[in-house]
Amino acid sequence: MDVDFNRSQETHLKFGQILKEYQARVLSDEASLDPFSIVQDFRSIAGEEALEIAESGEENDNEQFQNWELEAKFWDLVGLLVEYRTSETVDKDINVHSYNSNVVFQKQLLQSNKGIYEIWLIKSWLEANIGIPERPSSLCTTKWSSSMIAGTVKSMDSDSILRDPTTNLQPDDRQNDHAFFVYAFRLLLAGQFEKLTEECEFTDNLTLNLILRGMESYVDPNVDTDMTDEYASQQGIKKHALWRRSVYALSQDPLLDPYEAAIYTYLSGDSPTNLRIDGLDWETELLIYVNQIWNVTMENYLIEHGRVDNDELITDMDTACPSLSQVLNILAAKYPDESEHPIRVLTASVLLNTIEPVMKSSTDMLLDVIKGRDEDNALFNESYLLRILTNLTIFLDIVSPDTIDISNKSKLLTSYISLLSYYGLYDVIPVFVSFLSQEEIVETYSFFLTNLIDPNLRQKQMEISKYLGLPIANILRRTAQRIFEETDQYYIVDSDIELTNEVSEVDQRLMNGVEWLIENGLYTDSIDTIIALSRRFLINGKVKALELFVDNHDVPNLLKEYQLERLSSQEEDHDLKTTELLQYTSLLSTFKKQEEWVKSSQLFNTESNLRSLIKQFKGFSNTIIKLVTTFLVDLIDNEEVNDSDVLYEIRALYTPFLIMELHNNLISASENLKVSTFVQEAIDLSILVANETDKIYLLFQSNGKLTTYLQMVAKASALFGR
Repeated sequence: MDVDFNRSQETHLKFGQILKEYQARVLSDEASLDPFSIVQDFRSIAGEEALEIAESGEENDNEQFQNWELEAKFWDLVGLLVEYRTSETVDKDINVHSYNSNVVFQKQLLQSNKGIYEIWLIKSWLEANIGIPERPSSLCTTKWSSSMIAGTVKSMDSDSILRDPTTNLQPDDRQNDHAFFVYAFRLLLAGQFEKLTEECEFTDNLTLNLILRGMESYVDPNVDTDMTDEYASQQGIKKHALWRRSVYALSQDPLLDPYEAAIYTYLSGDSPTNLRIDGLDWETELLIYVNQIWNVTMENYLIEHGRVDNDELITDMDTACPSLSQVLNILAAKYPDESEHPIRVLTASVLLNTIEPVMKSSTDMLLDVIKGRDEDNALFNESYLLRILTNLTIFLDIVSPDTIDISNKSKLLTSYISLLSYYGLYDVIPVFVSFLSQEEIVETYSFFLTNLIDPNLRQKQMEISKYLGLPIANILRRTAQRIFEETDQYYIVDSDIELTNEVSEVDQRLMNGVEWLIENGLYTDSIDTIIALSRRFLINGKVKALELFVDNHDVPNLLKEYQLERLSSQEEDHDLKTTELLQYTSLLSTFKKQEEWVKSSQLFNTESNLRSLIKQFKGFSNTIIKLVTTFLVDLIDNEEVNDSDVLYEIRALYTPFLIMELHNNLISASENLKVSTFVQEAIDLSILVANETDKIYLLFQSNGKLTTYLQMVAKASALFGR
């Protein structure tokens, strides 16, 4: 996992909070709910993180800054393209006539051709995210002032140096020109056309300023009535194809500053392969290619519809251009490192509308990690990638459910939830769980809850789950069930069970599972699970574990609440569950009385408390005799009881044990208290064991203790005979 995860924990929580608020608004049936606000908020978070890193000035954060910057751009693109692709708004049809301006025909193409409209959106996105360049401090307000003073330039006409090759600009003028054209080129790429025009006027670059006026095609709102909402007055040039070719021809002049030529290349919509400048990057060259696609497609459409006169086509220009997919392949070959950045891979998938294959490959990568085939996997080594993929999947599933494969969505979400759990970011886990299907919510969330022990964390999880409207009852039932299933291997009953005072971690985990139900008021389920817990503990000799659980919970109150639930659901009065649970509490009470007797007998040292001690022992003895004759008997014989064979095994384990313990206590008491009749009482217990009414001897036979017990009786008889 990435070492910077701890630093970015807060951002994982921020993204989760956005989704939490969205889910809450869904539950409240908010009328103005806009799912695209999700990606807007995502973009804001990423932008704020990038800004914070930039302002910190730490060199080690360059990679982090790039990741956040790319992510901010990514969410901006997702918002633009996905909103357009999923929009159900139908634009008003445009009535195109021969007398209309070319702008009207172009608008018709935009409305009828989704591909070119997306190109326009992509171009706008790239321009908005290219970054406004910093203005050079050396820009002059007068062009070529040094050369004019030196007399090497005799005309203020900026084209004069092209017409007269002998004209020699002074080095500082060339340097000033170069600085301006670099700045102007960057402004042009950033879509800062008004700013560029202002700078041309300020720096006396009148020729470029004039050329820029031809960027807009002619439109007259008085004639082009469909354009009145966009244009208030007549503007632009009519022969735009002629202007485009003139600018293109100008870009070919080798005497021009490379960046001035680059400006004309971009304005004419030419290919970036004709540029003579260095220092481009993936985004910049993508913009230049997209600009070419835009210009070529628009002009071809106008030519096909007879909107361009032949006299405008003064020079040949490319009428074909690479597709967006081909452009991305070109960039991948030219900028391999930049193209392979995971966020740019995602960006490319959004551009080409091929998100689902990327999702599929990502889930395959996750499976490789799970199966141990790929331990050095970027999707897990860089947690931000899994976060972006998960959030993208959630957003797309909201706005366009049919585009996301349910299986891939589930794998990404559950993997991200596991990552959040690993790093202790528990508060947002219910948020991401809430975007799964109902069945997966129960399975995934219950899996997480099984290992949650801290009471404060458990309470917080339930508060968030209620806020998000999760099916808490079903989740907690499955949580308890899952814990029972996962711990089943530790409670395999063998033929020689010994009672133990040990309370293991597994025992505690099992009790924690039952407590999920108790803590959240699921009383019927609580009683069912307490009975299952009691059976499991008792049949494995874990009396102390069950005693610990019962001591920590108000069982009488639980039974009271359970009875109220039964009344409200109009269940039958015959309640076997209460009977069974009370039998177990009676058993535990008997064990406690035995412990009390042992402690009391050990403290006996005079005859002053002999009478009270004998009375205590008699009460203890009678309690055992009563219990062994009734313990689980009615339930075992009742056909309505499930798993009565389990109850028989429990009775077969504890009835002989209690009788043998009472036998030993009677013998011990006869010696310590000098009451010889206790030996006879010990021998008489064999009559209880042997009678055909209770058939307790069968229980001794069942657990293999009959021979041992008979030897104890024989030994007591010999003792009594003396």
